[in-house]
Amino acid sequence: MILQNVRLSRTRTRTIFSIKRFMGEKLGSGTKKEIARVPYKVVKGDNNTPRVDIDGRLYTPQEISAMILQKMKKTAEIIWDKK
Repeated sequence: MILQNVRLSRTRTRTIFSIKRFMGEKLGSGTKKEIARVPYKVVKGDNNTPRVDIDGRLYTPQEISAMILQKMKKTAEIIWDKK
């Protein structure tokens, strides 16, 4: 049971959602509420912009969004190739 909770906890902190809410924003009062809502770690980056810390590497919201789009493209290509 403890191992299962550790796995679930680790997956939660590596599951990124609502990332576009941080695009173009500075860390401050407007982002504090959103940071409290998400399970992943949001830290201060260059020019007081938000960064997502995943396993010690910092990603911008734009990088995360690009990764999501790449994954969606690969998934769509796999589905279309099967039809």
